[in-house]
Amino acid sequence: MNEKSKEFNWFVMAKPEHEKMMKGLKEGILANVDEIKASDDFKSVKDITYNKSFSEFTLSVNKEEFESGLDTMASVGLALTGMYYQLFNGADVENYKVTVIYKDASSGEVFNTIVYPDDVNKKK
Repeated sequence: MNEKSKEFNWFVMAKPEHEKMMKGLKEGILANVDEIKASDDFKSVKDITYNKSFSEFTLSVNKEEFESGLDTMASVGLALTGMYYQLFNGADVENYKVTVIYKDASSGEVFNTIVYPDDVNKKK
């Protein structure tokens, strides 16, 4: 990466406005989590948990259904919104990450972990 690409545009936001924006982002993520859990589009997803910074999501899924479908798409949206949340909350532009953990709902076994954007960038 050259020095020119490290230039960023910064702006100042008053603390109350930042808090309001972060609250809205959080509410959006929580609504997305609820929507995924209730959706017929992601039938294998049984539960989703997350940490306070939205840098980690754990999807409890029916492993057999999950592996035979396209329910991994649920994690892409969570990862993107989690990265977005972190950036607006002051995370370093070059070091923010979201880890998505896939766990079999019946056994509790973790069978896959994806770190965004690292694992996606490796596939290019």
